[in-house]
Amino acid sequence: MSRKLAILVKAKEHLFQTELVKYGVDSEKAAKLAYILASEPENQMLTNEEIQIFTDVGQKWLLSLKSYKQERLNQKNKEFY
Repeated sequence: MSRKLAILVKAKEHLFQTELVKYGVDSEKAAKLAYILASEPENQMLTNEEIQIFTDVGQKWLLSLKSYKQERLNQKNKEFY
C-alpha cells in the first residue's frame, strides 16, 4: 500500500470513529467498525465477527442518529411556536 493511500485510510478511519462515538457508540467498537469501513474490504472478505460488529454498531449508530435528528426537529418546532 502506498504511503498516501495509507494516510488516506487512516484519515477515513479517524473520521468514521469520531462520528460513531459522537452518536453514542462505544469507543472500542467504533474503532473496530471504523477500521472495517476505512479499509473497504469486499463483503466476501469479512469475517463473521466483522459482519456482527458492522451490524450491531451500525444499528446503534443509526438509531442514535435518528433520535438526534428527531430531537432537533422537536426543538425547532418548539422555537417556531
